[in-house]
Amino acid sequence: MEPILIAILAFLVGSLTTARLTAWLPRQKEAGHRIAELDARLRAVEYACHTRPVLPPPPRGRGW
Repeated sequence: MEPILIAILAFLVGSLTTARLTAWLPRQKEAGHRIAELDARLRAVEYACHTRPVLPPPPRGRGW
């Protein structure tokens, strides 16, 4: 192959790799925020389950 053709192919492969990497990095950061948000929600639900008052069962005869 000619050196110019090799240089062009190397440039294209490098550009494609850079484009794929830069497209993936924001998703990774977004996924980290999403995981943190879901973890916070889970902790809030667990806290609510442990601190809520225990209610008596509903009275019989009301369609329950």
